[in-house]
Amino acid sequence: QQTVIEEYLALVDLDADLVEAGIEAQWLIPATAEPEAMKGAVRTAKAIGQVLPSVKRRVVLNQRDGQFRFYPNSPADRFWREELQPLCATLGHIDVPAIAAGSWVPFEAAGKRPVEVVGAEIDQVRAWTGRSRPAAKVLRGDVAAFLASVQAALSREASNGC
Repeated sequence: QQTVIEEYLALVDLDADLVEAGIEAQWLIPATAEPEAMKGAVRTAKAIGQVLPSVKRRVVLNQRDGQFRFYPNSPADRFWREELQPLCATLGHIDVPAIAAGSWVPFEAAGKRPVEVVGAEIDQVRAWTGRSRPAAKVLRGDVAAFLASVQAALSREASNGC
């Protein structure tokens, strides 16, 4: 499906339209510390660079699955050092920290989005998670703190000229 989008963007010459309109667009490329996600990020960055060369690209290092540290010389470590880390150095990156361990799992299982969790009453959080009132408060607080850190990272990026 990504290839179809890339082909469409090239077909309609979106890049020329952006340049003509004076629009400075940014494409955020997410990656987690998982080999396939890292490969997908590199593939996406290259493809977008070809079809939308005027667009500012940034890699978003989402530490949801852990930090970008790998067993030395493992395939993931080599890909990180040889491909994704140099791409981050070239394009720039935004760090999205991990949410507190175990805090997101019950909400993900309930099919909830972070904004729903933060805006929910504690009794609703308890219904979704089956946790005690104090535990539900902590879980909701962990999600709120995570969203605040993501907002801060994106705000720093926006204030740097995006």
